[in-house]
Amino acid sequence: MVVLLTLSGCVSFDKVALNIVGDTLSAEGSNTVFTGDNDPKLVGDALPFAIKMYESLSSANPTHVGMSRSVGMLYVMYANAFVAGPADYFGLDRFDEKQAAQKRAVNLYLRGRDFVLKALELKYPGFTFAWEGRDTAKYQAFLPRFKKADVSSLYWFSAGHMAAFSIEPMDLNLSTPVPKVMKLLVRAYELDPDFQKATLDELFVSVYSSLPAELGGDPAQALVHYDRALAKTDGKATGAFLARATSIDLPKQNKTHFVEMLKQVLNVDAEADPDATLVTLLNQERARWYLAQLDDLFIE
Repeated sequence: MVVLLTLSGCVSFDKVALNIVGDTLSAEGSNTVFTGDNDPKLVGDALPFAIKMYESLSSANPTHVGMSRSVGMLYVMYANAFVAGPADYFGLDRFDEKQAAQKRAVNLYLRGRDFVLKALELKYPGFTFAWEGRDTAKYQAFLPRFKKADVSSLYWFSAGHMAAFSIEPMDLNLSTPVPKVMKLLVRAYELDPDFQKATLDELFVSVYSSLPAELGGDPAQALVHYDRALAKTDGKATGAFLARATSIDLPKQNKTHFVEMLKQVLNVDAEADPDATLVTLLNQERARWYLAQLDDLFIE
């Protein structure tokens, strides 16, 4: 009996320790150790190990909501910044390599999305069934239940799905749920429009301007969120500048404004927002690449 009690105490202690570690690693703002770094290569090299470490801890404590969300967030971040992003720079001579990287990115995006889905399911049992099902009313019923504390999960879930969809827009498994994703994003914005300053606004610039109307696209709303992003960041929203350039100016072949937006990205001091230094540097790298491709992007 003494042995059993001792073992039981150890198990309980391990659970407490795992919860403490999970709470620390998944606390709001904990990802700034990555997003605030000024060395993209260092972060790119470190993230795969960090992801698997977080995933191990999540596996050891499968009911910890924050750890599931954090694993998903890291997968989406890594796929975007260090898999799909670099693949965009590959030319026709690296077509097969580009396709392979994009396929890998989709896999990682969806892995991330599904980890966040698990986090949402842990807090709101039945949400996975509603997400995957066809009963619109059942899905709609979950939206009012979400609280401000859920905005991070709603954002990373939506970002992972939409990023995968942007690579494979003809995949019905990705395109069909887009209106559902848009409802999640709208709910997130209702709950916390200032989430990570202008993060939601920047995403809305991209999705509203690039989606067809039947999936929730709205060019007018894209510009509304563009203005809000600039207001919230004192004109330093590199994501909004980049999204407007690529999602609005490029399709319209507005070269002058396209170049102006990219120059605005480059004019932002990467250290101005210490929590977003990495994001700014990556956006500036992308802006420089686009500026070098002007002759191929615009028909004179």
